[in-house]
Amino acid sequence: MNNKPIYKKWWFWFLVVIVIAFIYRKLGPEEEISKDSAATTASQEHVVSKQSSDNTTAATATEAPTTAVPVTEAPTTTVPVTEAPTTTVPVTEAPTEPVQTVYTLSAGSYVVGVDIPAGRFKLTGISGQGNIMSSDYDGLKGLNSAVLPDSNGTPTIVGIFSSYSISKGAYLYISQTGVIQLDYVSITSPCTGRSYSETPAYELVSGIYTVGEDIEPGAYKAVATSGQGNFIAGDFLEGGANEALGVETNVLFNKEFSNVILKEGDIVEITLTLHLSLYKGE
Repeated sequence: MNNKPIYKKWWFWFLVVIVIAFIYRKLGPEEEISKDSAATTASQEHVVSKQSSDNTTAATATEAPTTAVPVTEAPTTTVPVTEAPTTTVPVTEAPTEPVQTVYTLSAGSYVVGVDIPAGRFKLTGISGQGNIMSSDYDGLKGLNSAVLPDSNGTPTIVGIFSSYSISKGAYLYISQTGVIQLDYVSITSPCTGRSYSETPAYELVSGIYTVGEDIEPGAYKAVATSGQGNFIAGDFLEGGANEALGVETNVLFNKEFSNVILKEGDIVEITLTLHLSLYKGE
């Protein structure tokens, strides 16, 4: 009866219980810890995964969706260039002033081309008496004549020609009280004209003056202001003068002499009681 199998003995199962209890104590907590650790790790991964998912969702929800907006260029409008209409303005020529063909001259020296035109003219005596000469006189052209009163007292030109011609650059000299008229039948070269200042440039009394030292060269008009005497300047056939001037005019004395041309080095002489003013030409 004592030969029962070992697993039927009580002490056998007692030992089994003890061994199982020992193994449990050795292995059971580590497995629990391992299970807890695995559970904790899984939980953390779940939380992290959830947070990551939440963050991704939040980021996705926060960022505005990027929409490609097509760039629309402003339409190019071609504006036609309209040229200003060309207006043809008719050219209106300035009216041609009538050419002066009649000149009335008194005592003085006249430059052809400045004071009178060059050309051919008829000569008429107006008043007084005096010589009429031009620097280009050669027997065929120019003048060497005089204006004198006839038996009836009418001023008459002394000469045999019906008309006279005078060339540009020549001097026409009229002396004493003679006044003449030139009626041009043809003009070969016009004149530029001349004017004088309104105030005198020099006030001269009897004496001798040198042009270039006492008087500036130029064209002058001489006007007697008092007394009487001779006014002599340069060569009378080259723009100079050899005249008797005085404030009381008569057959011999004239009050004015026009266009005396005073050149560098010319000598101007005033005699007797004559005082005169020189007005400079412009």
